[in-house]
Amino acid sequence: MEILSTGEKIKRARVYKGITLKELCRDRISISKMSCIENGKIKADEESLKYIAEKLQIDYNYLTQDVYEQIKSNIENIKTNNYSLEKLDKMIGYNLEYSCKHNYNDLALELIHILFEVYIQNNKLEKIQLIISKYYELYQGSKDNEEIIIYYNDMARFFMKTGEYHEAISYYSRIRDVFEKEELSYNDKYIYACFYEGICYKNINLIEKSYDCLKKVINYTEKFKTDKDKGDYYQEFAIVNILLYKVEAEKYLNMALQYKKNDSIELARFKEKNGEIYFKVYQVDKAMEEIREAVKIYPRAEKRGCGEFLIQAISTLYKNGQFDEAFKYTDEALDLAINIDDEKLIEKAYYFKGMVHQKRHEYIQAEMYMNLATDFLLRFANNEERYIRYNEMAELYYNLNELKDSIKYFTLAIQLEKKL
Repeated sequence: MEILSTGEKIKRARVYKGITLKELCRDRISISKMSCIENGKIKADEESLKYIAEKLQIDYNYLTQDVYEQIKSNIENIKTNNYSLEKLDKMIGYNLEYSCKHNYNDLALELIHILFEVYIQNNKLEKIQLIISKYYELYQGSKDNEEIIIYYNDMARFFMKTGEYHEAISYYSRIRDVFEKEELSYNDKYIYACFYEGICYKNINLIEKSYDCLKKVINYTEKFKTDKDKGDYYQEFAIVNILLYKVEAEKYLNMALQYKKNDSIELARFKEKNGEIYFKVYQVDKAMEEIREAVKIYPRAEKRGCGEFLIQAISTLYKNGQFDEAFKYTDEALDLAINIDDEKLIEKAYYFKGMVHQKRHEYIQAEMYMNLATDFLLRFANNEERYIRYNEMAELYYNLNELKDSIKYFTLAIQLEKKL
């Protein structure tokens, strides 16, 4: 993985074998010329390199492989081996440094893209912040459409991951602009850009714009990489059709179902998401039917996934006023969370039990579960989460007519508000 110039390779081999410059050169090469070759001041000709390789007993191809080729080889090595995150960090950083030093902008862009991808996959968003300015600097030095599209896509994915949907939209739309203005053939990069831009618009409740983006994909679905992606696309397009009260919604839901029906986890998530959307358009009966089916379908053997799924279903039901239905699933969610010893899931299960008891005006039971939930929450919560919880606890104790405790939590909330 170490990167050496031809001169450095010669010098290292010569010193390792205990051969002086004079002994290496003999009457074939002048000592001054060999010194310049070793120090990278001049390039050796083919005949000289063949002589040096034979004299030092090193592989000629290794000797002639320049820095560019070495970095290129290292990139292939990085791509084809399953290194740890720490190892990848060091390897990519080392090769990136050499690429920039030698002004190999294409290799530097490829390396920083790989590093970006690694950070996204491992959810290391804080590390991405550290390389964004360098990535931008390298991108500005490129005139290659492929490199530019990759940069736009990486930035869009990052902003989508952080929930900054307006920023993500600006980059996805730039990808579309490159394809449309340059009249490039629509490939998977264009299709995915339209798809994710549509999701971003949906997430900021600009449903008409979401529909326009997603509709661009409808004749190019064969370009999706996997059947799962096709199913996800049809579901998202169905969702915006539902939200816009279009009659085509059912058709696209059925198309999505064809890709989801043979995977019980995907099918359960599909139905839960449909339920959430039906609530938004006030089709409560449909929403309840979808969520009930989803809960039945999800395989219980997948304990962690099932626990997370049940909490999601409970949350959807609670937000839409279906408190009794939500409460039915809290005990199972809690049992699963305790079984896998997941503090965040345990907290959520206690929280929803407490909140439903409050909705039923059962404040004594609510106090017990909310205190249990809060004990867990304070182990990992950020200031914003603590602030919300302190206000919820203050309101609970106010309803219990325990004003001293209510004031205590309101005071804690006020103190935190100054830090937000």
